[in-house]
Amino acid sequence: MSELSEFVLRLFPWGQGASVRPEWIGIIAGASIALAGLASSFLPAYRSRRRSQVERRHRRMQAAARRALSVLDQIEHGAQKLAYLRTLEPFVFEELLLDAYARRGHSIRRNRRYTGDGGVDGRVFIDGQLFLIQAKRYSGHINPTHVHEFRQTVRQRRCRGMFCHTGRTGPSARRIFGEAPEITLLSGDALLRLLAPPVDTQWPVPLGTKPKRRKSDVRAVPEQGIRHKAPSQISPSSNRDCGRAGLSPAPTKLTV
Repeated sequence: MSELSEFVLRLFPWGQGASVRPEWIGIIAGASIALAGLASSFLPAYRSRRRSQVERRHRRMQAAARRALSVLDQIEHGAQKLAYLRTLEPFVFEELLLDAYARRGHSIRRNRRYTGDGGVDGRVFIDGQLFLIQAKRYSGHINPTHVHEFRQTVRQRRCRGMFCHTGRTGPSARRIFGEAPEITLLSGDALLRLLAPPVDTQWPVPLGTKPKRRKSDVRAVPEQGIRHKAPSQISPSSNRDCGRAGLSPAPTKLTV
């Protein structure tokens, strides 16, 4: 038996024990070569089409995030802002957070795809320090399992993390955050302060660039309609979290 016949029988084992005609061998070999050539020509086209679809999807989500930021700037009350954030698509919420950091002058890095990155929804560099971002649109209490898994990811990658959510932080989740100083919690007023437009900064800020900032850009500007805590109610840990998140600390004195 020729080497070509043995190759054909290995490809089609159900032909074992049967006589293989020479013309069959030629037909099968030709068909195999044709299929291999077709696959090699089709695969790059498929990959290119798939890549363009992913890019178009990212552009749609980023455009929706910019519109959402504009809408959010027009909403007066903090509770209404959080309610609006919960109506957004998850991927739009992720892009919205990255855009908020970008327009504050921080360098960001978007994911190439929205899934399959271990729960990391984006990256931001604050004072040269890498922060992984996880965005959750909760309506109730956050899931402590999500916090625990994110903490593991942050520690494995030896960086810091930013856990941003629109829900409520329960005792179990707070205990995990207390044991993970490398993770900053952003929710409620702190989240809204991040999403508020920074002073004297034009929008949108080109990615990879930092706008010129003046001393007035650093001061805290309370949002209209948001009830701020009295100076005695502001804990030092809250100010530390704001500093880690790239925000100015909460004002120690409120003026009307």
